[in-house]
Amino acid sequence: MTRWQPAARSELAQTLYAQAEAKARFTAISSQQAMDSARRKTGLDDFGSPDFLPRLDALVQSINQEAKLNPLGLASSGLGMPVDMLRGRLELQAAKRERPEIFSAPIERPIFIVGGSRTGTTLLQRLLGSDPRLATPLLWQMSSTRTFAFGSDEQRTLLRNRADTAQKMLHMINPAMKAVHWSEADGPEECVLMMGTDLRNLALTSCMNTPSYSALLAGEDFHESYRRHRQQLQLLDHGVRRDRAAQGLPPPRWLLKAPYHLPCLDALAAAYPDAVIVHTHRDVVEAVTSTCSLYAVFRSTFSDDVDPAEVGRQQAAQLTDWFNGTVSARARLARSGVQFVDVHYRELVADPVAMAEKILAFAGLDTTDDSRAALRQWLLDNRQDKHGGHRYTPEEFALDANALRDGMRPYREAFGVS
Repeated sequence: MTRWQPAARSELAQTLYAQAEAKARFTAISSQQAMDSARRKTGLDDFGSPDFLPRLDALVQSINQEAKLNPLGLASSGLGMPVDMLRGRLELQAAKRERPEIFSAPIERPIFIVGGSRTGTTLLQRLLGSDPRLATPLLWQMSSTRTFAFGSDEQRTLLRNRADTAQKMLHMINPAMKAVHWSEADGPEECVLMMGTDLRNLALTSCMNTPSYSALLAGEDFHESYRRHRQQLQLLDHGVRRDRAAQGLPPPRWLLKAPYHLPCLDALAAAYPDAVIVHTHRDVVEAVTSTCSLYAVFRSTFSDDVDPAEVGRQQAAQLTDWFNGTVSARARLARSGVQFVDVHYRELVADPVAMAEKILAFAGLDTTDDSRAALRQWLLDNRQDKHGGHRYTPEEFALDANALRDGMRPYREAFGVS
């Protein structure tokens, strides 16, 4: 049986890994180290309530004991991810002191795209995001919502350029990432990037193997996380409204997406009670296998020890829980009046423009000549496999297709999924 193997590293990448190993400054990270680094990066020191500290300690312990990061990974991703969440916490805390009125501003009828990884969420977000009436969070904007909301043109440019450099460096180190999930500073990205200011972030496991941290999060209540998500979006909204007003344009309608919203639908709906939620579906074996491939590729950037069978076990268990959990969550929320529209992957890829028009209509937006032209132009400019092909099989991750289908029977029967 052929198991997944990471792509061979280029000579330049090998040089960077070797240099990191030769210059390794530490073999483990600490919570204090992460907090001190966040303070230095921001010039801020008020973290607010210390209730996040147990989760920070759990994450740091998981990184040190389970992630098996190489020296480059430990110095960048291993330390960088906790620092980014702490930096976001400091900046959000400061923004609430500086401009409290922003956090009472409405976010009206946002559109959220949810569904498992690899079920068409990215295609839908980027396609629909071409509609000029909608705004999607851009990667560079989410790297510091406070700077985007309040910063000068020079500060914003520096923020954007740093994000651009970081993305280009990632793609240079591991070119396989481009085909699995293309990302760029100026492109729409998952709004999970601005989560974690309470040290709860389900997306971390895509880049690092942190099972004990994941197990901790599985028992956590995410309502506070989504209240903070809304505050981050209010900062983005302030910045976007500022820019659009300068151009004589009306305020936008927000369009957001992340597969990691799927197990948190109740918390999402509590924070955004008038949201329109687009739920994507795909053959469960294809969805789980493709997710495993994404996780394996991402983790291999900063670890030399990625076990594809372990990735397969983890994702099969997690996605089975998440997918089946949506059955009861959807029923509860439907009774509360939350609006859902279901999108099946094969229908989406067969006619993306028709599906986009259906979603816009469901959200109360007529398809205009401008929006239809924008949708079609985006498809012309973004052909499938534009950044390389993504190929995978269940056998690469020791997945049992029949067991997956049986385990996800409640989900499959509820939503008519293969």
